[in-house]
Amino acid sequence: MMDKIKFPHSERKEKPEIIRYHDYREYLKDWFAFCKASQSSLSLRTVAAKAGMSVSNLSMILSGSRKLSSKILIRLAPALKLKKSELGYLEILMLLGNATTQEERVDAFERLNQFRVYRSQNQNESSVFRYLTHWYFVAIREMSAMAEFKADPKWIQSRLQYPVPLKEIESALEFLITNKFIEKLPDGTIRPPSRSLDCLGGVYRMALTQFHKEMLGLAGKSIENTSEKKRKILGYTLTVNVEQFEKIQNLLNQVYDEIRKISQEQSSNAESVYQIELALFPLTKG
Repeated sequence: MMDKIKFPHSERKEKPEIIRYHDYREYLKDWFAFCKASQSSLSLRTVAAKAGMSVSNLSMILSGSRKLSSKILIRLAPALKLKKSELGYLEILMLLGNATTQEERVDAFERLNQFRVYRSQNQNESSVFRYLTHWYFVAIREMSAMAEFKADPKWIQSRLQYPVPLKEIESALEFLITNKFIEKLPDGTIRPPSRSLDCLGGVYRMALTQFHKEMLGLAGKSIENTSEKKRKILGYTLTVNVEQFEKIQNLLNQVYDEIRKISQEQSSNAESVYQIELALFPLTKG
């Protein structure tokens, strides 16, 4: 069974550090690759035997056809020789990898983000995750491009369409300045946002999912709370085949690109921050 598992880093000579991983399977694969490269007596078969499980079961966990459970993790722990904090980290990776809902994934990542070492080694994704999972962080960042903008939590609170506690706005403003999502110049003035976000990888996809979930919720509220003159929500229900779906998807991408071009135009008289959501999704199976 050992030969049936392909290790992407079979010549790995350094022991993998759990804190650098986001996927428990990738960590376990690299750990076994390290054992193999260092000519350790440990193998899938010996570890499985010590853990009281079949080698096929362990192989399926590594391949992704079976999930790692808390019970199995406890059995594997002695062989992995992890510190208590590292084992706790691996347990959260297990929860993240096994999550079936967005809420479970977000909760697991927030627990992961509580590790100081993780934050220090993954500063960009940690900050982007926090930024995207709070709609008002995004709104404040865009508001800072207005000529009348004031880095005053009370002023910001008065301009937001939906209520946000003052303490949360204070925390958001500090975060945005500290992480350079907006820039505060020596004279106290705020520079419009110039930082672009690179949302790639699993963590960013999870953050974007939460972002769109929040924004779509606010879009629903706007139907009751915002005048029709200040909003535009269009919907159309249709049946499509694969070719038609791709045509619509391409059209939405074109519209998105044009909107981005408009947003990049220099404007000294911006008045409000708007959110645009373009959505195309099936209502039937097929």
